[in-house]
Amino acid sequence: MPHLTVADGQDDAVLDEIEAGLLSKHPFTSRVSSVDLMVHDGAKWQEGDSFALLE
Repeated sequence: MPHLTVADGQDDAVLDEIEAGLLSKHPFTSRVSSVDLMVHDGAKWQEGDSFALLE
């Protein structure tokens, strides 16, 4: 499932503040030139590959 990670591993208070700031900004649009594939090996996430996107 494609997604955007905004924050990870922060204290709950920090995550709550970030979430509150983002709730009023949905939906949002953005242009991207590439996407990165992250691969989970059962223990940790690693960068797998990067894919350039056509305009």
